Amino acid sequence: MEGSALKKLLKNFSCPKNPDVEAFIRYKAIGFAKKKTAVTYLVLGTDGSSSDEPSSKAASPLILGYFTLANKSLAKPETAPDAETEEILSRFARTPVEGGSTKVMASLLIAQFAKNDALSDDVKAEFKGSELMNFALGQVRHLHNEMGGSTVFLECEDIEALKKFYGEQGFFLIGKRKTKDVTSLLQYMKVLQ
Repeated sequence: MEGSALKKLLKNFSCPKNPDVEAFIRYKAIGFAKKKTAVTYLVLGTDGSSSDEPSSKAASPLILGYFTLANKSLAKPETAPDAETEEILSRFARTPVEGGSTKVMASLLIAQFAKNDALSDDVKAEFKGSELMNFALGQVRHLHNEMGGSTVFLECEDIEALKKFYGEQGFFLIGKRKTKDVTSLLQYMKVLQ
């Protein structure tokens, strides 16, 4: 897809519940990818319509949802949900400073994650958040197979629907992080095997 066509496609993404997610895909995703600080993956569908011209049989592409992955470091969670998870986390955690007590581990971060609210109600009902998460976790597994690793984490606002959704997807709460504007984001982690 050409740069101008891609930018046009990205501008059709809507997420009024989270303007930061909408602004990221529209204005920042390409720049982050060029700098190799984060890569955004689009899950595409079609609008089902085709052009009136007989030579064009392709339907217009739509972004059903997207997710952005980045490689980040974070402090190893103090507690894990079970002994097996603790063993896996300990395998990847290191103390970066001699004599220090904080263990740090590299992990993949799902930095952005959203469905497109600009879709028709039928398409939104058919394309579930769990399906988007399956795409994201599939890509995480692929990257882990290529370069090693076993964990993925994400951050979200303290909203019941989000906490419930991520819990249902197998993520467990590992802590909070204060942002520049002094709000806190919840951090959730998942161990993939």
